[in-house]
Amino acid sequence: MSKPSSALHTVSDRSARKNVLLLDRRNLRDDAYDEHAALVDGLFAYPAVISPKYFYDDIGCTLFEAICSLPEYYPTRTERAILTTHRDAIVEAIGTGGQFVDLGAGDCAKAALLLPALHPAEVWKESGRWDVMGDNMFRLKDRAGRDLCLGMTHEEVMTTIARGELRSYKQLPQIWYQIQTKFRDEQRPKSGLLRVRQFIMKD
Repeated sequence: MSKPSSALHTVSDRSARKNVLLLDRRNLRDDAYDEHAALVDGLFAYPAVISPKYFYDDIGCTLFEAICSLPEYYPTRTERAILTTHRDAIVEAIGTGGQFVDLGAGDCAKAALLLPALHPAEVWKESGRWDVMGDNMFRLKDRAGRDLCLGMTHEEVMTTIARGELRSYKQLPQIWYQIQTKFRDEQRPKSGLLRVRQFIMKD
C-alpha cells in the first residue's frame, strides 16, 4: 500500500478523522475521549499504529484469541497437538534420567536467544503491560532510581531486539525462541506451574 501523496487525499484523511472524533465525542467521557482520539490518530497514521495495551482488556483478549485461531497462526496449535497426541511416546522415549534436547536450531531454521532476566521498565511501558501486570510483577529500582523488573515473560525484550535487527520483509520469515527462567510474584505460591514464583519456560 503506497503512502498518499496528494494534498487532496491528505485533506480528506484529516476531515474523516475529524468527523470520527466529533461523531463519537457525544457519548464519551473526557478521559475516554482522549484514548479514543489517540486510537483514531494511530489508525490514520502512516503506517497505522495501535498501542499493544488495547489488546489487554476483555475485548482485546477476545480479539487475540480470534487471531490465534486463524489458519496463518498455527505454531501454538501445532505444538499443543504434538504434545497432546504423542506425550506418552515422548516420555517413554526419553526414559528415566534422559535429557530432552531441542533439535530445532540444528538446521539453522531457528535462532536461540539468551535474554536478560532484568528488564528496563521502558519496554514494558511501551507495550502497555507495565500497569496491566499489577502486583504479579517483581519490581525494583537501581541506584539511579530507574524502574526495573524481573521478566515475567520475554515478548517485550524480543520485540525490542527484532526492531533493531529486522530492516526489510526480505529478512523474513525468521523463527526465534528462548528457554529461560521467568519470575512472577504469585499471591499464594504453591505446587503446580500456575502458582510458582520462578519457573523455566520456552517461548
